[in-house]
Amino acid sequence: MTRYRINTGGPSTSSGGWTADSATAPSAYIGSTGSKIAATTRAITLHSSVPAGVDSAIFQDERYKPSTLGNLETNFPVTAGRSYDVRLYFAEIYSGCQSVGCRKVDVTIENQQVLNDYDTFAEVGGYKGTMKSFSVTPGDGNLDINFERVLKAPRVTAMEIIERPLPECSDGQDNDGDGVSDYPADQGCDSSTDDSEAPNPSQCSDRLDNDGDARNNHPDDPGCSSPADNDETDPPPVGVGNGDTEPSVAGVGQQPGIDCASVSGEDVSPGGNIQAALNASSSVCLNGPGFYRTGNISPGASDTLVAEDGAIISGAKTVTDWSASGSNWVSSGQIFTPVQQSGSTCERPGYSRACDYVDVFRSNRPMRAYASLSALGSAPDAGYFFDYAADKVYINRTPAGQLLELTDIKSAGIQSSASGITLRNVRVEKFAGNCTDLGPGAQLDNVTIFGCHSHGARMKTGSTTRDSYIAWQGTMGSFGSGIGLLLENNEFAYNNQAGFGTANGGPWHAGNTKFASTTNLKVTGNYMHHSRFSDGFWTDINNVNSEVWNNRFSFNDRFGYFHEISCSINIHHNTFEGNGSDGIRVSDSNDGTFAFNTFKNNKGRAVNMSLQSHNMALPKCLGTNTTRDVSNTMKRNNVHDNISINSGAFTCSGYSPCDGGRENRIVNNTVQ
Repeated sequence: MTRYRINTGGPSTSSGGWTADSATAPSAYIGSTGSKIAATTRAITLHSSVPAGVDSAIFQDERYKPSTLGNLETNFPVTAGRSYDVRLYFAEIYSGCQSVGCRKVDVTIENQQVLNDYDTFAEVGGYKGTMKSFSVTPGDGNLDINFERVLKAPRVTAMEIIERPLPECSDGQDNDGDGVSDYPADQGCDSSTDDSEAPNPSQCSDRLDNDGDARNNHPDDPGCSSPADNDETDPPPVGVGNGDTEPSVAGVGQQPGIDCASVSGEDVSPGGNIQAALNASSSVCLNGPGFYRTGNISPGASDTLVAEDGAIISGAKTVTDWSASGSNWVSSGQIFTPVQQSGSTCERPGYSRACDYVDVFRSNRPMRAYASLSALGSAPDAGYFFDYAADKVYINRTPAGQLLELTDIKSAGIQSSASGITLRNVRVEKFAGNCTDLGPGAQLDNVTIFGCHSHGARMKTGSTTRDSYIAWQGTMGSFGSGIGLLLENNEFAYNNQAGFGTANGGPWHAGNTKFASTTNLKVTGNYMHHSRFSDGFWTDINNVNSEVWNNRFSFNDRFGYFHEISCSINIHHNTFEGNGSDGIRVSDSNDGTFAFNTFKNNKGRAVNMSLQSHNMALPKCLGTNTTRDVSNTMKRNNVHDNISINSGAFTCSGYSPCDGGRENRIVNNTVQ
């Protein structure tokens, strides 16, 4: 359903139902204060990205914000938790900007950048209309889209907001013909957001008591680590016991090799001002072990920050004043008001405080957040309750002999949009925001990123993360978009520890990794394991020419690898072991090669090529931009020379036959 269709800077049209946003009738959703409109009488040609039937006249006018007046901001009322397709229409119609590099614009949707240095002329030429499509699920009732100046005035010629239909498991229809419909009645539905009623459920989502303990399914059965877990008899959650039996956090700590005496530039000792040193020098070394409790460090272009062994940039403080309080322990006077979000990603049962950006750590292990003191009292695992009104923190495990830390800095650890930043041998941990969020060309080398409540490392064009350990983030280990990203010889583990997810268990934007809108992504030599409620690695939407080889994807709660709505990937010579569902799930994607991989003891299928009929305008690499038109998806995929040991078959789902008209091949695979 089309919610909004606005001819920005122009009149309403009888063709296509575009509403006006003119000087005399400005749209209520466009930030018209200080903005202007412009028009041309030149004929407009259309790029293939523009959907059929769109009138070229909408490209002959535009709304723009003069360069001196800031950004062009828009805001559309929507339904929180529903998913939308955002279509943005552009044409370079200014006669003074008919050259490459004249105008560049950044575009953000819901505070996430979707276009970086976008140059319409460079992409399609002058006086030619084009369309960019993005998918979003707003967490509140407002969909914010902003156009930000890089070079010359930001502008847009038209905007369209389309609300997607409900998924199959909540649309009131019996889509698979089994006589029942929707979640929870249809056994094929993992949740109300599942878009297929067909697949068979796992033990932890089939609503049966499979292990005879009078409890069933995730999260009620302690043997279930996620809805995808196919064995209810698994051990209970980590944390049960007196603390001495809890496993240590493997992998934490830098490798040796940095001596500040051999590094030119400024040195900073524990307690020193890192930002002041970076302001004075392009090369800074953290001199000696200890805590550097500071946040929002912002290096400049081509700056380098290195550290000697044991140097820790921390966003947490130590808490020592604990006293017994019934079966718990309490620390008073803890004044910290966390950022609190709401929406569909904050509704996983038992994890209602995932979207409160604060954590408590007990000997380097994040404790689970509970929403009340009574819930903490009956908790099976090591947890805490933060009483914000009383400024008190309660824990249910003894603090004796343990290091207790509490988030103390709301910002990111290291954040900068500048290009060419290098971090080497640095440890960044326990911030409420992202651990690192750096500009294009960033190099992370032998870095430890640990326990930040948001993302561990956000990557942009030309960035590399190598020989690093990224674990126990609240939301996601690494997220990236852009051209030429490289992840090499890293370990990603236990990310999404806070339990972000939907009311019925969907992971959405959470887990070890997620990459979107990339070109030439390279992933090699990594160990991706124990992603909580999600996948080892996730390429989601418009990833083109990716290569993934010589990696291990093990014991992740859902898929080992999820490749979705993308094109041209080569996944070869990897190992997939013990994952909670399919080793590789391929959804609505074309031209993939999946070869010479080994699958062991995964609980779903080895490779599952699934036609999902996503409610979105598919990326142009799939040959269509029509919502739910998947006639051009799941084509020319090649699955060959793989080995499956107790991991299911190599199959297609959602369409039959597998190769019928779609030119897919599944050949020379071995199933044992």
